Amino acid sequence: MITDTASAAPTTQRDLGSTIVVAGARHPVRWFLAERGLLAAAVGMLPVGLSFSLLDIYARASALGIVLALQGVGLVVSLIVLGGVGDLIAPRRLLVLADALYAASAAALALLAQTHSHALVAYGAASIVTGASAGLVNSALQALLAAVVSPQDRQRVNGLRSLLRNLVQVAAPAFAGLVSAIASPTVVLWLAAIVAALGTLAARALPDTGAGAHHDAGLLAELRSGWRAYWAYGWLVAVDGAFALWHLVVYGPLFVLGPVVARAHDHGALGWGLMLAGVSVGGVLGGALVVRLRPRRPLSFALIAFSVTSVWLGALWFEAPLPVLVVAAAIAGVGFELLMGLWDTVFQGTIPRSVLGKLAAYDYLASVGTLPLGYALAAPLAAIVGARGVFGLGVVITVAITLGTLAVPSVRHLPSPALPIDE
Repeated sequence: MITDTASAAPTTQRDLGSTIVVAGARHPVRWFLAERGLLAAAVGMLPVGLSFSLLDIYARASALGIVLALQGVGLVVSLIVLGGVGDLIAPRRLLVLADALYAASAAALALLAQTHSHALVAYGAASIVTGASAGLVNSALQALLAAVVSPQDRQRVNGLRSLLRNLVQVAAPAFAGLVSAIASPTVVLWLAAIVAALGTLAARALPDTGAGAHHDAGLLAELRSGWRAYWAYGWLVAVDGAFALWHLVVYGPLFVLGPVVARAHDHGALGWGLMLAGVSVGGVLGGALVVRLRPRRPLSFALIAFSVTSVWLGALWFEAPLPVLVVAAAIAGVGFELLMGLWDTVFQGTIPRSVLGKLAAYDYLASVGTLPLGYALAAPLAAIVGARGVFGLGVVITVAITLGTLAVPSVRHLPSPALPIDE
């Protein structure tokens, strides 16, 4: 059955979709935007605080790589579980749980750094929880927005969500770098924990979207049914496979070696924070473009736009000065946000709601599941080819996966989604 939520009854407190589209002063919008903005601030600050806390304590990239790898393990485990039960839990409850876990893990990392602990296992355990929260957020938001936002407004809402996230994250990494330089990276971690806790309160204030679906099958049966549904979408499998390689060879090493290179070239925490802020500045523009653009084949357009992210990698490869690195990061941010905003719109409008929660978990798992290994391999790979060589390889891989995925007919010819499918 095809459902058009735009024709629903007049707005009530539970009609979150209409209030998001109308925006303005309605209660659900305020809390939704507050929750997303607060978590964006926490997510923007924590990586800076964590990276430079670990580099201060251990003075080597391998420790940071291990901790980030374990963060990826937490993400993968949560996504595997959500592949079976992602449609059984109300999205609002998942969002509250995710935010609470993020706040708790940030506080644990701050306490460890405050005491200058060398217990790498403890840092890893806290990072596993951080990663698990990211998996919960992804599944919750995909299901929440698909359920409550009218189909004709879905791309606009995804773009506005992107704008909000990036407007906050323009300032958050740079602010974190400044606080880290003036005070300490530990203070940044405490601030991230406090802000995430406030986000949890905002998530609790959201209207309840109702209970999740009910199935009599066990977890293994649900996992199998979700996996069969996932493989039915060739375009989804093709894109996820390409990004599994990208996260392994490009993204993981970038976020391990990037802070190390920034420190080695005297850019320090502030320089790395400015680069991350540059990504968010570009993301603001990318989000605005998602709101306005209506490409006939959004997935193909998104993949072509994504290829410009190689500019940042190229600037790192050629050891460009800091201003050039920040501008290159901003260009990459445009590509990232065009990809993510248009991908969310295609995903929410093409996948049936009956399996959307599960497939959101499988999609994230398939494309990001290689990230723990990418984090762990960053330092050994740099020891072989050097950090510059890793960034150069990233340029090649980014261009190659763009061309490779566009060569797949089901990807290249996928049209813009019209109405959401319920069954």
